[in-house]
Amino acid sequence: MKNEFIKDQLWNAAWRASTQRANIYLQNNNQETLKKFRKDIKKNVLEFIDDNIDVLSEEKLMHKIESLSKKYSVDGISFKIGHSQKLLNLMLKYYWCLGWLNYTPPHCPIDRMILVAAKVKINGRTPSWTKLRSIVEYKEMIEQIKFNEGVQCLSEWELNKYQKLIKK
Repeated sequence: MKNEFIKDQLWNAAWRASTQRANIYLQNNNQETLKKFRKDIKKNVLEFIDDNIDVLSEEKLMHKIESLSKKYSVDGISFKIGHSQKLLNLMLKYYWCLGWLNYTPPHCPIDRMILVAAKVKINGRTPSWTKLRSIVEYKEMIEQIKFNEGVQCLSEWELNKYQKLIKK
């Protein structure tokens, strides 16, 4: 019962962080459509994480990020790669920090703060994570962060970087 409560709170925090600046709803959807969308995506993400408690490869994570975006970008909802990666990577980060995963997540949540900190540039500008539409662009960001920061373990790097940034 306590873990279910914690999972719900983690979900709510990850959902807000992934969608608050995003304008994922393209048109006025009825409340039942939105309720079903949120319920379905929550179930999908939580089942994926529960099914991958022991190990998760980078390839499998990227495939899931892409499939979430494709599956849930329907009926007046624009759930881009940027939203998908932030939601999934943030949930994995929460589970990892709580000791609920038996591995370190392959990626970290990508947002503006992390892109600026890692000096990621596309066409000379810091890209917008909320407009990220393709898994290829996402992979390029991941590789730029690894290269620019000289790290392979993005989760450890981001956790340390994030703590330093919020203390400023």
